[in-house]
Amino acid sequence: CKGTIGKTCILKEDSVHIARQFMSIRPIGMNIEFVQFYLNNVNSVLNDLSKGTIPGIEREDVLNLIIAVPPCGEQNRIVNEFKKLIITINSYDLKLSD
Repeated sequence: CKGTIGKTCILKEDSVHIARQFMSIRPIGMNIEFVQFYLNNVNSVLNDLSKGTIPGIEREDVLNLIIAVPPCGEQNRIVNEFKKLIITINSYDLKLSD
């Protein structure tokens, strides 16, 4: 279905009902956190694809998205490094607000 571009989340349930204006993907053989980080960082590409009175993307936009998929070991390494960076960035935010 058509959906707006918003936040991503990882669903840990085996099955759910997906309502209108909500889009999901199921990565097979990939680190799901890597996919989430990737999608969060291609928002500008997805925004460029959005169209209509209420801008949104369609199923085909996601299906046609080209994703560079490194080997699983590299995906895991990228996710671990990204998590370390997030901790460092958040620590600077805390220091600046004190």
